[in-house]
Amino acid sequence: MFKPKESSQSEFEFVSIDELVPDDHLLRLIDKYVDFSFLLEKVRPFYSDDNGRPSDPLILFKMMFIGYLFGIRSERQLEKEIKMNIAYRWFLGLKFQDPVPHHSTISWNRQHRFKDTDIFQDIFDEIVLQAMNHKMVGGRVLFTDSTHLKANANKHKFTKEEVEVETREYFEELNNAIEEERINHGKKPLKEKIERSFADSKELHGLRYYRLRGIKKASEQALLTAACQNMKKIATHLFRLEKVCCNTSG
Repeated sequence: MFKPKESSQSEFEFVSIDELVPDDHLLRLIDKYVDFSFLLEKVRPFYSDDNGRPSDPLILFKMMFIGYLFGIRSERQLEKEIKMNIAYRWFLGLKFQDPVPHHSTISWNRQHRFKDTDIFQDIFDEIVLQAMNHKMVGGRVLFTDSTHLKANANKHKFTKEEVEVETREYFEELNNAIEEERINHGKKPLKEKIERSFADSKELHGLRYYRLRGIKKASEQALLTAACQNMKKIATHLFRLEKVCCNTSG
């Protein structure tokens, strides 16, 4: 029987945001497997305890992560996407009616509060160290900014030590992960391994063009792009590992 559906767009429903985000959504996996607690301690020195407008720096950085994870190059567009996307709101801890921070907040913090700081390098380093603690990096050491970082056995503590170790295994694992990502997206394998990380960052994470001008700002974009690539690899790897363990035990 022909019967057009009546419009129900104005009806009220009692739903939970958590119920609307799939269990295997990338942001849910990142929220589960990546520890962002280090961020609050890293940025605490840049905030006043008793002066200024209250703000949650974790929401600010998570907004930036969303932009890099899903290749949203414009901060103005990022604000619009978060308003409409339930998974984005869930990741930020925002309710349906909660206002989304204005896009200018990101620009102001980047250009003023965090200008000439190492916060973006620190984020990159901490995410790689988490990969080390999950035994995803074969070399067990990170070479960054002339400093060698070694992971501690305790996943909540990291130590910095000067060491010498072969890093070939790390790059091999990284290249294999990027190759798998391209196959999943229906793209041809890359011929040269050195191209893979850059191809992934350009095609999936908005690094085809540098939108920030100047060496320091371009470095920020590159560091956050790489950090988000590693977040994705940590989350998807541990999710697959957990599924394998459940299937084996079952």
